[in-house]
Amino acid sequence: MTMNVIINRLKSFGRRTALRTPARAVVALAAIALLTCGDRGALAQAPAAMSLETYADPFDYASTASAVEHVPLAQARSRWSLCAVLPHVKDEYWLNVLFGMTEEARRLGVALRASETDGYRSIANQTAHLHGCASADAHAAILGSVTYSDERMDAAIAETARRMPVIAAVNDVASRDIAAKVGVSWAQMGARLGKHIAQAASCPARAVLVVSRLVV
Repeated sequence: MTMNVIINRLKSFGRRTALRTPARAVVALAAIALLTCGDRGALAQAPAAMSLETYADPFDYASTASAVEHVPLAQARSRWSLCAVLPHVKDEYWLNVLFGMTEEARRLGVALRASETDGYRSIANQTAHLHGCASADAHAAILGSVTYSDERMDAAIAETARRMPVIAAVNDVASRDIAAKVGVSWAQMGARLGKHIAQAASCPARAVLVVSRLVV
């Protein structure tokens, strides 16, 4: 899918639901900001600072966690060219991520080229798109991976990382060739959701059935 088609879908989506989310994909915002974390210009026009969590070992979520304050930039130092590769834009979750990326790229004054790879079964397609980031002479790649660990994906990340930083966004990856990760703890998210459901239940419940589509 081309960027034009994605943007057209986003325009329709934005009128329906995107503005319901105040942060409008904080994960995407942080991923782009990480690329320019050394640029400290005037911050008056930037969004408010946000509290994030970092781990002593980014590849071990059992390692010591600490809170850090992320201060978004007012504007990037240069017009960086960023290449984002997402699993798909079939649902509101990834549409929101892309909407946030697009809006933040516009605010920072950087170029964003985005593509989606038709779902979580398309490892070969996604690796081809990741290689395409290097061919497009981008300065950095933002990857919403379709797999945590796969030989083909690991090889594509390693090859692309020799040309530019590769940042894992939303979905975790095992490859240590990743320059940075920006995401959420799925275990923590599930625990908080379960706690909320338990507290909101009008009567004691022994079990809660949660239905979800596992593969898109």
